[in-house]
Amino acid sequence: MESLAQCTLCENSASDHQVNGNAVCQPCYTEVLLELENEQSSGINIIPAVIGGTIGSLLGGIIWAAIAVGVNAEIGYVAVGVGWLAGFGVSLGSGRKTGQPLQFCALITALLGLLIGKYGFFAHSAIAGAGEDLSYLDPEIIRIFVNYIGEMVNFFDILWVFFALSTAWRMLAPSEIETS
Repeated sequence: MESLAQCTLCENSASDHQVNGNAVCQPCYTEVLLELENEQSSGINIIPAVIGGTIGSLLGGIIWAAIAVGVNAEIGYVAVGVGWLAGFGVSLGSGRKTGQPLQFCALITALLGLLIGKYGFFAHSAIAGAGEDLSYLDPEIIRIFVNYIGEMVNFFDILWVFFALSTAWRMLAPSEIETS
């Protein structure tokens, strides 16, 4: 007697359907197709995704700045966490959807978080160096940051920004699943 193939996902008897080259039963195949359809970004409301990404990037930027202030140096790989938090926020806000519009949303919000982190460390250093009682939102500190941001960025900053943005982008990439 010939043995039947087992479903890779639930170990029941497999049908003639496959997911990524693995045999699956009809209920699992239907579930995979439904999950793929639900994941796609069609019909998304971008506003909650932007809000989620903004919250994630603000949190990430503040954490990055706090760590930099605590150790008195920017830790580049923490920037990847900023990108991850921005991507996670976009994902939550979109209802776990994926797709290119959400990937761009994650990139933009991640950049916001990276700027906030960079600014937080800069502002702390400027306030400490001034020896005055200044606010982090002092217009003069903001003006100096905006005017000199290009001079504050080095090769390693660019490298870590690339990694952070890549993380945010990949988090919202559609699943690559082959079905038959």
